[in-house]
Amino acid sequence: MGFAGAVPGMPGAMIHEVADLPEVLAGAVHYAPYSQAMPGAFQLNLPDVARFRVTGGMLIEIAALPGAAGDDIRLFLGGAVRSALIHQRGELPLHASAMIPPGGGGAVAIAGHSGAGKSTLAAELSRRGWRLVADDLTRITVEDGRPMAWPGGGAIKLWEDACAAQDIATGALAPVRDGMRKFYLPCAIGTEPVRLAAIAVLDQSPGPALETPSLGEAMALVSQNALRPRQIAPLGQAAAHARIVAAVVGACPVRRLTGARIAPVAALADLLEGLARDPVQGLAR
Repeated sequence: MGFAGAVPGMPGAMIHEVADLPEVLAGAVHYAPYSQAMPGAFQLNLPDVARFRVTGGMLIEIAALPGAAGDDIRLFLGGAVRSALIHQRGELPLHASAMIPPGGGGAVAIAGHSGAGKSTLAAELSRRGWRLVADDLTRITVEDGRPMAWPGGGAIKLWEDACAAQDIATGALAPVRDGMRKFYLPCAIGTEPVRLAAIAVLDQSPGPALETPSLGEAMALVSQNALRPRQIAPLGQAAAHARIVAAVVGACPVRRLTGARIAPVAALADLLEGLARDPVQGLAR
């Protein structure tokens, strides 16, 4: 179906399309619906879509089921499957959209749970000239003590109501999935890994403001915003996850961005522009 090849933003990792995969991953733990994992291997069996197997942090195998839509496969490939591959490598799949400000410099990761407003804020920053590194899932590595954000896609995914709120016409936009009122918004992209300058975690308490959490709170915020955290223990990566979270927080300022989905998106974007200008101090309160 056209998925075979290199995994974007993950040098050395490959995707293979195969005719079939066994339904059971021998020796694995069934830790969630449709999901099995063990150290070094992960499998996701999605009815009417595909079976996905991820091994060794290097290989994704896809066995599409009869009648499966390519958009459905692509959606899960970019989420649960990709996050398992990153966890297997001892890296951090941050549930975040990462953006590079105009003029370059380090990326700012906008982290938060599903529906927190990450992509809406990314779209506003894109309108202001920021470039997208990754939408919704950002692969974070640490190289020579520096956290790095890796490219993961060429569009921002926005729900129809978010498009309407920003006066974005959806007529010419491609839907993420057939029947889903969520669309791909083309934008300027960064195609190379970039230093992670700051992490802003969206918070729905009154705001808007950028707040500086304690070290322990910052580590908890980053850990909690790893994508698919239930994968970590079955994959045998609990210690590796703790190490990379500590390394990222030790080298990268973490801020809590309050007012998410309450304050005007422009006000939140203003705060992130201040954070990008001075990641250490930002506009912390």
